[in-house]
Amino acid sequence: MTFQQLIRIPDISPISSAEFYRALTTIWRPSTKDRTVNRLGLAVSGGVDSMALAVLCRNLTNDYPRLNLKVKAYVVDHRARPGSEAEAAGVAKTLSDIGVTSAVLTLKWPSGLDPMTMSGFETKARTLRYQALGKACRDDMASTLLAAHHADDLAESMLLRISKGHRAFGLRGLVPRTRIPECQSIHGVYEDCQAETSRQSHEEMIADRFDIEKEWLLPRPTSGAASSFEIGIATCGMDICRPFLNFKKERLISTCRHHGIAWVEDHTNDDPSLTPRNTVRSLLQKGSLPAALQLPALSALNDKLASKQEICNNLTKTILRSCTIQALDLRSGRLVIHMPKEPIHLLSESDQKKLSKKDLAHVWARVTEKTIALVSPGLPKRSQRSVQSIVSMLKQEHKGRSRAASNISHVEISVRSSQDEKENIYSTLDKAGNRSMIPWLMHRQIPRKVLGIPICPVLTSDDPIWYHWDDRYWFQVSLNLCAELKLAFLTDEHLNYLKRSLGTYEWLSLKRMLLEAAPGKIRYTLPVFLEREQPVALPTLGFRTPLSNERLSWKVKYKSLSFPWPQDF
Repeated sequence: MTFQQLIRIPDISPISSAEFYRALTTIWRPSTKDRTVNRLGLAVSGGVDSMALAVLCRNLTNDYPRLNLKVKAYVVDHRARPGSEAEAAGVAKTLSDIGVTSAVLTLKWPSGLDPMTMSGFETKARTLRYQALGKACRDDMASTLLAAHHADDLAESMLLRISKGHRAFGLRGLVPRTRIPECQSIHGVYEDCQAETSRQSHEEMIADRFDIEKEWLLPRPTSGAASSFEIGIATCGMDICRPFLNFKKERLISTCRHHGIAWVEDHTNDDPSLTPRNTVRSLLQKGSLPAALQLPALSALNDKLASKQEICNNLTKTILRSCTIQALDLRSGRLVIHMPKEPIHLLSESDQKKLSKKDLAHVWARVTEKTIALVSPGLPKRSQRSVQSIVSMLKQEHKGRSRAASNISHVEISVRSSQDEKENIYSTLDKAGNRSMIPWLMHRQIPRKVLGIPICPVLTSDDPIWYHWDDRYWFQVSLNLCAELKLAFLTDEHLNYLKRSLGTYEWLSLKRMLLEAAPGKIRYTLPVFLEREQPVALPTLGFRTPLSNERLSWKVKYKSLSFPWPQDF
């Protein structure tokens, strides 16, 4: 941006500390416990947006001491063009001059390749950038990363989504708060963030979302048994917050000018032929698009969608809180949940009138998503066909055999019948004794392929490595002898081998475990440790072969139950 362009920008007031405090605390809740340090990471490129974020966070630490806030800025050197190293160092010095602690994170690209010539450079750079930021926040004990995306960025994202055919809620690409992206396999970032912030218990987290029965979590802890096997539950992951989404870039420029903060311009952003986002940005700046696609209209559309989405969010929460979790078995990821037979009756007539059929389909997509997130391997992806299948199940009166539904996001859902009522967890009676509930059984879909990942055993406790498997479990393994260890799904071949090699008592004990935790075909979703391709342990059952007793040990955690709620709707 040239000096001439800058002087034509209207004199708009800078963002005050009070404004920024309100914008930030609307989407981020600091801990109020005594002596708790609230640590925030800042993604700073050196541009006017992120420098405004840095100076406002600095002011926040001074103007609101009760927050006990500590911030650290991370400057990412993409190494994608000449001079990027010196530029990153210059940004770090500017941050130091204004009193903001910073660190430079250098991205590593395949040797001998020019990143700018790589296919899909923008996507790959985004992945590496977020992974570097996530690891840096983890190492510095920050639970939240702040990004400086603003109203102009939001308009660009909406135009890009329009160009790709998205409609309705799919146009909202940027949300104020969500889980940090691109870090699914990084322990301590995606899940199990160990920052010094207040945490709810798992029971409290689930109680915020669903009705729960007493002792719903399986296996139940065994008190007083030193050798009892326990499955932990990962804590919540790291969030990314965007407090500037309601502020235009003009106000960020004014903020930096007001505080005398220098910023740098990335001239690769000026080339409209370099990336699709650059093209969209150029069109918006020139004002050559139709009025309906310019910033004021796009902002108004986003506000309208946000208002309607808030109604949908409230309806989604109403329906979910009418559901009752009867059992969640962490050993196999088997969920039994009671869904209302006539959920539409939970909505007031006024709310029903505000929403179209497509909006109601969206609500049911979210209900399905939030439910199967408890057992799904990966983030659920909704489809209208899947939602229609779920709604159809809810409307039907199932008698006789249990009926299976289609698989959604690798989760198999079946509706249990009235014949299953002899099993208490499948009772169709609500707490008032009315037959108004439909019990669903959910579990991971039986894998079509036997997937295995090699495990490098942890030889010292000083360097614990947690392996993410099937996006449902985290494993930490110790093996006294060097051997090839692999983690895979249980198969009939593995069971036949165990039947032949185990003694009668051990085999009968394993059969009882399987019947209790993973009956029928659900057992084929269980993880198994393989040594030289032979099964030596079923880690989520706490079962191991006699030969591996003294040399193989492990810890296991189930995926976090604190899925985003409700900010990521």
